[in-house]
Amino acid sequence: GDWSIAAGGQSNQAQSAHSVVVGGSNNYAAASASTVAGGLFNYATGGRSIVAGVESGTASGEYSFVAGGYFNCAGGRSSFAGGRRAHVRPGTGSGAVGEGCFAAAVSGNAEGDAGSFVWADSQDTNYATTGPNQFLARAAGGVMFNTNALASVNDDLVIGARPIGSGGDADADLVWKSRSAKSGTMYLSDSGGGFTISVPNLGAGVSRLSVQGGSGGSASLSNGGMWTNASSRTFKEGFKTIDPMRILDKVVAMPITTWAYKQSIEGNHIGPMAEDFKAAFDLAGDGKSIGTADADGVALAAIQGLNQKLENENAALRAEMAVLQQAVKALQQH
Repeated sequence: GDWSIAAGGQSNQAQSAHSVVVGGSNNYAAASASTVAGGLFNYATGGRSIVAGVESGTASGEYSFVAGGYFNCAGGRSSFAGGRRAHVRPGTGSGAVGEGCFAAAVSGNAEGDAGSFVWADSQDTNYATTGPNQFLARAAGGVMFNTNALASVNDDLVIGARPIGSGGDADADLVWKSRSAKSGTMYLSDSGGGFTISVPNLGAGVSRLSVQGGSGGSASLSNGGMWTNASSRTFKEGFKTIDPMRILDKVVAMPITTWAYKQSIEGNHIGPMAEDFKAAFDLAGDGKSIGTADADGVALAAIQGLNQKLENENAALRAEMAVLQQAVKALQQH
């Protein structure tokens, strides 16, 4: 091509104006101002695109970049692909050639998945975008920010605080922002080690935290700080009646003690052990914890049982009183 150059190597072609191939073998700079920096079987077919060598990379999107690697495809306009089998889907009718984009699905629009960034690790399977303007990273060894240390081999994502001297505090902060500039923050305290969630701009009546529970409704932490459980009849099934008196007997027989959590300085608590609660009522759970709804339900049922016991005793006392009154009346008549 006019003003193009193929700087050595074997079977290379700088086919379009201002294109460059810097050595390697079977490389093709096929679009205007495109560049292939060595390697094998690479194709720069998008205008002003770059393939930085290695093997079987294709930059078919305009202004796209393949950062070396193996079988990568930067098929969208202004896209990036690096690593092994990282694919930004090319556009319809793009005419993408080369092994890098050969197995890539087509995006369905002319510009491909424009503006997308894909980095794929050493796994020998394709890792592809599903739409434009995406940031994808496949890292089987974990993803880390501001740190290169995993707490354990099971960690998938680790976020570290900024290092000393880079500004900010020592806490690890994560901030969410909505389109209308509402924000929420969750941070791990460097001094205490606890998590704090802050949602400063809640609207009236909006929950601080809501946990969706599928067919079981949702639980939430209210604006005022009240934890509420989903409890509508429409969320429940398998209803069975209970005997409040039996519940009361089990509550009376259950050991209730004061205790403190191990390695905690928050002070004493009062209540039953989860193992005793499970044995007494056989409710959901693994016997290591007590659900708040279950504890409330047992307490309310015990109150009903106590009320029933008192009503029975009062009825018996009233019956005895009636007998005594009849006896007194008979004596008075004599």
